Formats: sequence, C-alpha cells, structure tokens
Amino acid sequence: MLPAAVFAAVVLSPIAAVGSTFEDALLRERIENRLRADSRVQSYDFQVETNDGRVVLRGSPDSLESLAQAVSLALTTDGSVSVQAAVDVAPPAVDDQTLRDQAQAILSSMPGQSAAEARIRIQDQTAEVTGTFPSFAALNSVLSRLSRMEGLRSIRTEARLSPPVDIDDQYVLESVAKQLTFDKGIDADEIRIGVRNGHVWLEGDVADAYQRARAEMLTRYTTGVVGVTNRLQSQSEEAERRTESQPVG
Repeated sequence: MLPAAVFAAVVLSPIAAVGSTFEDALLRERIENRLRADSRVQSYDFQVETNDGRVVLRGSPDSLESLAQAVSLALTTDGSVSVQAAVDVAPPAVDDQTLRDQAQAILSSMPGQSAAEARIRIQDQTAEVTGTFPSFAALNSVLSRLSRMEGLRSIRTEARLSPPVDIDDQYVLESVAKQLTFDKGIDADEIRIGVRNGHVWLEGDVADAYQRARAEMLTRYTTGVVGVTNRLQSQSEEAERRTESQPVG
C-alpha cells in the first residue's frame, strides 16, 4: 500500500488536469460567445484556443481595429490570463480595375496639364507612379491619396519633378520669400534664400527646430520648387549644444 503522501500526489495530479481542461473549455466557450455577439468581429470566424487561461486567437480580420476589438473581448473575459493573436490582417480584396479607376480619378483632379504628364499603373494591387510632376507638392498629394486607397498593397515611384517652363528662378525666389515672410509660425528675418533651376537653398538662423522644419515644408510646397537644401540653424538647439559642451564645476 502506498504511503498517504504519495497516494495524495498520485490522486491530485489527474484531478488538477481535468479541472484545468474543464476551465479552459468554459473559458473558450465564453470568449466564442462574446465574439459571436459583437457585430465588429462576428463575421471573421475567429478560432479560439485556451490552455491554463492563456488564449490564442486565430483568424483573418480585415483591419487592425477588428483585431484589437477581438483581443480586448478575449482579454476581459473572466478566467483569461493572457491573449496571443496569431492572425494575418487581410484587407478586403479589391480588383485591379477598381483601383485603376480610383487612380485615374486622382490624376484627373490634378490642375492644368499635370495629369497628362503623370502616370499611375496598377498591377496586382501595386501602384507604380511614373511621369513628370510640376512640384513636390503635386507628387506628394498623389502619393498621399494613393496610400489611403483601400485594397492597394504597395506603391512604387520613379516619377520626376520638373518646374513649369513659364516659372523662372526669380519667380520661385519671390514666392518662397512671400511664403516664409507671411507665415505666422516663422520669424523669417534671418533667413536667406537662394534658387537655381528650381532648387532652393535655405540658410540663416531660426528660433527652434519647429521653425526650421516648417520653413522647409512651406518651401517644398511652393509652386516651381523641385528640391530643397535646408541649412537653417536652430538657435535653441545651438544653445543646448553650447550648454552641454561647457565643463562641469
């Protein structure tokens, strides 16, 4: 006959295992019921696995929001210890022709003759942007709108920038100066501007890093600008560097 202590150990081990399996089955059922009842995730048919309160979700939701909601429901279910999401977030399938129509609408909204010189090719849910754009702003606008198209997997670009033939460097210089001078977020008194073939150089001093970045952004979005070299110095950053370089004591 086994000693009492050994006998107790032999008996309690399978009971604990059965209890754990039973609790996991209840936990899995509670989570599945919550997922089926929630309209935001019920259509994605999540598979739920449980082991000692640890939950694994499997499935193919179409957005990060749906995945986050499913994880939240599982994690806040009584008995859940942790949640692991082993899923692929798959956007809804959109055929290439639909994407081509949307891309053409983007090009058609460009002003003047810009659309005639720009190209967007769609193949296998990938957009390839080529051709000539009149400014960085025009190209950036197209890329930004493409990035928001549902169903588009990736974007490649080999586009070129070219200033309109009727805009010379003097016009670009005056336009950039006007943008910087009248912007309330920038003190442009110490900014010097140079232009050559549509490429703009910014030199001088501004108050801080924000003004330095804003000056570059405004310049890039000025008609006729094809590139920017930002050599502006931030006075606040320079002061910090001088303070850090001073010997202690």
